[in-house]
Amino acid sequence: MKLYQSPAERTIGHIVQDKAALHGDRTFMFFKDEQYSYRELNEQSNRIANALREMGVKKGDKIVTVLPNFPEYLLIWWGVVKLGAWHVVINNNYRGESLADVINRSDAKIVFVATGMFLDRFRAIQDKVTQIEKIVVAHRLMEGPPSKEEMDIHKFKSYTLRNLMSASTELPKAEVFNYDVEGIEYTSGSTGPPKGAVLTHEYMVYFAEHKAIHMETSPHDIMYNCLPMCNLTGEVETCLTAFLADAQFVLAEGFNPKTFWDDIRNYNCTEFVSMGGAFAEVAKEPGRLDDVNNPLNKMYIIPLSENFENSCKERFGIGHMVEIYGSTEAGIAAYRDLHKPVLGSAGKAHCDYEIKIFDEYDNEVPFGTEGEIVVRNSKLHTMFEEYYHMPDKTSYARRGSWYHTEDIGKIDKEGNLYFIRRKADCIRVRGNFCSATEIERLICRNEEIIECAAYGIRSKSGDEEEIMVAVRARDGITVKCEDILRGLEDDVPYFMIPRYIRFVNNFEKTPTMRIIKKGLMDEGVVPDAWDRRKAGFKLRRS
Repeated sequence: MKLYQSPAERTIGHIVQDKAALHGDRTFMFFKDEQYSYRELNEQSNRIANALREMGVKKGDKIVTVLPNFPEYLLIWWGVVKLGAWHVVINNNYRGESLADVINRSDAKIVFVATGMFLDRFRAIQDKVTQIEKIVVAHRLMEGPPSKEEMDIHKFKSYTLRNLMSASTELPKAEVFNYDVEGIEYTSGSTGPPKGAVLTHEYMVYFAEHKAIHMETSPHDIMYNCLPMCNLTGEVETCLTAFLADAQFVLAEGFNPKTFWDDIRNYNCTEFVSMGGAFAEVAKEPGRLDDVNNPLNKMYIIPLSENFENSCKERFGIGHMVEIYGSTEAGIAAYRDLHKPVLGSAGKAHCDYEIKIFDEYDNEVPFGTEGEIVVRNSKLHTMFEEYYHMPDKTSYARRGSWYHTEDIGKIDKEGNLYFIRRKADCIRVRGNFCSATEIERLICRNEEIIECAAYGIRSKSGDEEEIMVAVRARDGITVKCEDILRGLEDDVPYFMIPRYIRFVNNFEKTPTMRIIKKGLMDEGVVPDAWDRRKAGFKLRRS
């Protein structure tokens, strides 16, 4: 793998251009039955960059994208950053006030919005969007342009993506360096409003480069992504990593546990990144005689328990499963060794990173003691620059020259990091702090339960919380609430037993497949929620 050195080389635009010159018509991306070469992706993204320049876009301008997983995502992303403009990535699940809020906070004047439900959502909030002047309706280039009715967005000057594709295929002249901003990635917002992390080209290249090195990604690998591209998992940990490593990349429209192995086998995929329990859903699918007959050899996964790892290696024959620790703000700060892993840990601080555990007063704690994980990197621009328009939150998160992650963990004497939970995932019940993460883990041992979310509901006194759990069961399966609680009693103290249980068909999720709890918490105790007390369920306190 070529390692780029100078500030001008360590930018996405330069790397895309350089790889296209190196590989030409070799296929980089597969999407359904379509194939896209290194050269084609470079030239088409150059067209978009030149068209944006003709529209008046200059270095430092912000451009919002609300896009699904489709090949045009790469063309738009690379076209924007080749000019030195900021790519403002929006979670494509946002709608209503949440969508208008992040667009307005970005200061963007141009937005790319995909056709269909994405455009419908944008049309519904167009009168609440205060700074957007132009909209590009992003459609499949292989298909016809949107209809006049679909293009009827009265407030903005509108273009189709096809309108932009007549511009030059030459790389536009723009002075872009590794320390320049590549874009804004909004943090997941799983428990509160998302914050816009400002990231540089160096951040993106460093992240992908070191991920490829650690996972030993090579030109022989085919990397699979079924998670949203509107997140670092899709953009950097899979797509840009494959590009830097001269590998190939398979893009799926979305995550489907029922068809996951069909895709892996059809495209001969060797490497996959799983976030937020996605692969746990795959593993809960009924076993097949050919489970072990697949080409997948490497998986980079968060979270990863020792028992789950052992069962997956035995059932699916996956050679290497690597747990890591990182975040949008920090990048990947710790990797577990690919060949000699310490099971149950996220590995040791990686390369230029330093990791410590602090107490509530920002003092370092002894080995093996739980506390807040804090991170820093000795190289410039490899972590987030700031939270956009949030100076107080930026200075608080980066106080004392350390990024305070708000994650709880511990480090052993050998330097291995163990992630335990998010600070925000603690629920205060009658003076006791209960881990929502642990409640969820234990409930999901039940093979009839796909996933669940535990969270606190404010009690009538206002000082304490009651535990509520939202459960998604297998299709067509009825799970008794009493059985869920009985399954917990042997493993947790009585005060960690949930009071309320509700069943849901699906969860709203972040692009990293983490369940968004804020909406559930706002809904409170819904009418169809099961109440342990009203049902007469007796807690076992002995």
